[in-house]
Amino acid sequence: MIHEYRSSYRENSKAIETIANFAREYRPDDALQWYLKTTFLYRMINKALKVKDIDQLHVLRCFMKDLTQCFIREHRKLIETGKEKLIVYRGMKLSRDQIGKFTDNLGQLISTNGILITTSDCLTALNQVISNQKNANLCSILLEIECDLLHMNGIDIIADLEEEYHMILFNSNATFRLVNVKMNEEITLIQLTLSNESQTIKEKYINDSRRRIANISLDILFGQLMCDMGLWKESQHCLEYLLNSSQLNNEDLIRIEYSLGDVYQWKAEWYDARKYYDRAYAIIKNVQPKNIK
Repeated sequence: MIHEYRSSYRENSKAIETIANFAREYRPDDALQWYLKTTFLYRMINKALKVKDIDQLHVLRCFMKDLTQCFIREHRKLIETGKEKLIVYRGMKLSRDQIGKFTDNLGQLISTNGILITTSDCLTALNQVISNQKNANLCSILLEIECDLLHMNGIDIIADLEEEYHMILFNSNATFRLVNVKMNEEITLIQLTLSNESQTIKEKYINDSRRRIANISLDILFGQLMCDMGLWKESQHCLEYLLNSSQLNNEDLIRIEYSLGDVYQWKAEWYDARKYYDRAYAIIKNVQPKNIK
């Protein structure tokens, strides 16, 4: 990761100095602080999450793992305070079409493409959006998110950094239910509640997949999940990366080849789909793996 970013920012002396400090001083427990104070990390992580850049996410995987552990630690510290409910706010600008999509999806689950930074101070959030006059064609939005901390079993996604940074962060796997959209001339209020339903869905998918295919690795399962979600390009990229791994047993190789066949089938690229299906079948005939059903 360090080598790649040194190359990317080689013309930016300030960024190079920051990267050098990061390489020298970074500790896993400080991942959240580095994310918030380091421009290159903040920018690269948000961009990779937003566009689902598998290559960049792979480069960032170790830091992202540390970041997740920090969220877990901070979330559990928040629970230990005994708070039952948390209401936070985020000011932003959206187009009328984007607001319309919120209105059309009332009651549905939504998620963000990245880490969401909020504040418990409504006035701070309002000032942020009011002072942002970069695009007069966009509408002022205030997100209001209600978090029932007593019913967040199984998910550790909130980092309360109000004391140090005046921020409350939601990790990139946070899911919200869209409760209401209140529109007026000056500002639109979008009300959300934090939901743990995505965790239930994810666990069911993993358990169902593992019942269907014993001992499947999470990496392969992730590639299959993206295919099931219609993210065929991302799924293909992930599975091709796994295919080039030097440490594959025959069973994993069969699953990857077959999954790539599924990806190409959904993309209506029949020749390539048949090629990967045939390759998987050829291995099955030769090795007869125990757990492939």
